[in-house]
Amino acid sequence: MTRGIRFSVGSLQFAVFSWQSSVGSLQLAVFSWQSSVGSLQLAVFRRL
Repeated sequence: MTRGIRFSVGSLQFAVFSWQSSVGSLQLAVFSWQSSVGSLQLAVFRRL
């Protein structure tokens, strides 16, 4: 089962994905920020 949520506030984008199976579950959070200076992306994995 895969669930996902994504929303943006101004130039900041945020996404969270959750994946569940009989083997285990995994969570992924992605932050994306863009500006005139440059862009930044951050991804965080978490095993539950």
